[in-house]
Amino acid sequence: MVQRKIKGKKGKKKIAAAPLSAKKPEQKKAVNPLFEKRPRNFSIGQDIQPKRDLSRFVRWPKYVRIQRQRAILYQRIKVPPPINQFTQCLDRQTGKDLLCSWGRNYPCHAVSSTLLEV
Repeated sequence: MVQRKIKGKKGKKKIAAAPLSAKKPEQKKAVNPLFEKRPRNFSIGQDIQPKRDLSRFVRWPKYVRIQRQRAILYQRIKVPPPINQFTQCLDRQTGKDLLCSWGRNYPCHAVSSTLLEV
Protein backbone atom coordinates (compact mmCIF):
# COMPACT_ATOMS: atom_id res chain seq x y z
CA MET A 1 0.00 0.00 0.00
CA VAL A 2 1.04 3.50 -0.70
CA GLN A 3 1.14 5.71 2.31
CA ARG A 4 0.30 9.34 1.88
CA LYS A 5 1.34 12.14 4.10
CA ILE A 6 -1.57 14.10 5.53
CA LYS A 7 -0.86 17.79 5.59
CA GLY A 8 -1.83 19.55 8.81
CA LYS A 9 -3.82 22.76 8.91
CA LYS A 10 -1.82 25.91 9.08
CA GLY A 11 -2.45 27.97 12.22
CA LYS A 12 -3.66 31.54 11.99
CA LYS A 13 -1.21 34.24 12.76
CA LYS A 14 -1.63 35.72 16.20
CA ILE A 15 -1.86 39.48 16.41
CA ALA A 16 -0.03 41.12 19.27
CA ALA A 17 -2.30 42.61 21.93
CA ALA A 18 -2.42 46.38 22.19
CA PRO A 19 -0.44 47.80 25.06
CA LEU A 20 -2.44 48.79 28.17
CA SER A 21 -1.49 52.44 27.87
CA ALA A 22 -3.17 52.67 24.44
CA LYS A 23 -6.72 52.19 25.86
CA LYS A 24 -8.72 55.38 26.30
CA PRO A 25 -10.19 55.87 29.75
CA GLU A 26 -14.02 55.84 29.67
CA GLN A 27 -15.62 59.05 30.79
CA LYS A 28 -18.47 58.73 33.30
CA LYS A 29 -21.64 60.58 32.37
CA ALA A 30 -22.44 63.46 34.65
CA VAL A 31 -25.56 62.56 36.64
CA ASN A 32 -27.77 65.47 37.55
CA PRO A 33 -29.34 64.88 40.98
CA LEU A 34 -32.32 67.08 40.07
CA PHE A 35 -33.62 64.55 37.54
CA GLU A 36 -34.34 61.16 39.05
CA LYS A 37 -34.93 58.21 36.78
CA ARG A 38 -38.32 56.71 37.61
CA PRO A 39 -39.60 53.36 36.37
CA ARG A 40 -42.14 53.58 33.56
CA ASN A 41 -45.76 53.11 34.52
CA PHE A 42 -47.73 51.14 31.93
CA SER A 43 -51.15 51.48 33.58
CA ILE A 44 -54.12 53.13 31.86
CA GLY A 45 -53.27 56.60 30.61
CA GLN A 46 -49.55 56.32 31.27
CA ASP A 47 -48.19 54.53 28.23
CA ILE A 48 -49.00 52.02 25.52
CA GLN A 49 -51.65 49.48 26.47
CA PRO A 50 -50.80 45.79 26.40
CA LYS A 51 -51.71 43.79 23.32
CA ARG A 52 -55.33 42.65 23.26
CA ASP A 53 -57.06 39.81 21.49
CA LEU A 54 -58.72 41.58 18.57
CA SER A 55 -59.87 38.43 16.79
CA ARG A 56 -63.50 39.39 17.48
CA PHE A 57 -63.13 42.48 15.27
CA VAL A 58 -61.36 40.77 12.39
CA ARG A 59 -63.08 40.65 9.02
CA TRP A 60 -63.30 36.88 8.76
CA PRO A 61 -63.50 35.09 5.42
CA LYS A 62 -67.01 34.44 4.13
CA TYR A 63 -66.88 30.67 4.64
CA VAL A 64 -65.91 31.14 8.31
CA ARG A 65 -68.77 33.57 8.92
CA ILE A 66 -71.28 31.29 7.21
CA GLN A 67 -70.26 28.20 9.16
CA ARG A 68 -70.49 30.09 12.45
CA GLN A 69 -73.91 31.48 11.59
CA ARG A 70 -75.09 28.04 10.53
CA ALA A 71 -74.01 26.55 13.87
CA ILE A 72 -75.95 29.23 15.78
CA LEU A 73 -79.08 28.69 13.66
CA TYR A 74 -78.93 24.94 14.23
CA GLN A 75 -78.77 25.56 17.98
CA ARG A 76 -81.75 27.93 17.89
CA ILE A 77 -83.93 25.70 15.73
CA LYS A 78 -83.97 22.98 18.40
CA VAL A 79 -86.31 25.04 20.62
CA PRO A 80 -89.43 26.60 19.05
CA PRO A 81 -89.58 30.40 19.51
CA PRO A 82 -92.87 30.43 21.51
CA ILE A 83 -91.25 28.13 24.07
CA ASN A 84 -87.86 29.83 23.97
CA GLN A 85 -89.36 33.15 25.15
CA PHE A 86 -89.83 31.68 28.63
CA THR A 87 -86.08 31.25 29.07
CA GLN A 88 -85.87 35.00 29.67
CA CYS A 89 -88.58 35.41 32.33
CA LEU A 90 -88.19 36.54 35.94
CA ASP A 91 -87.90 34.09 38.80
CA ARG A 92 -90.93 33.52 41.03
CA GLN A 93 -89.98 35.85 43.91
CA THR A 94 -88.98 38.78 41.69
CA GLY A 95 -92.18 38.45 39.65
CA LYS A 96 -94.26 38.41 42.85
CA ASP A 97 -92.57 41.59 44.12
CA LEU A 98 -93.09 43.27 40.76
CA LEU A 99 -96.81 42.50 40.67
CA CYS A 100 -97.24 43.74 44.26
CA SER A 101 -95.51 47.03 43.46
CA TRP A 102 -97.70 47.46 40.37
CA GLY A 103 -100.78 46.81 42.49
CA ARG A 104 -99.87 49.66 44.85
CA ASN A 105 -99.62 52.12 41.96
CA TYR A 106 -103.08 51.39 40.54
CA PRO A 107 -105.89 53.84 41.41
CA CYS A 108 -108.16 52.93 44.31
CA HIS A 109 -110.92 50.46 43.44
CA ALA A 110 -113.65 52.74 44.81
CA VAL A 111 -112.63 55.57 42.50
CA SER A 112 -112.39 53.27 39.51
CA SER A 113 -115.82 51.76 40.26
CA THR A 114 -117.44 55.24 40.37
CA LEU A 115 -115.89 56.04 37.01
CA LEU A 116 -117.39 52.90 35.56
CA GLU A 117 -120.90 53.78 36.81
CA VAL A 118 -120.94 57.17 35.10
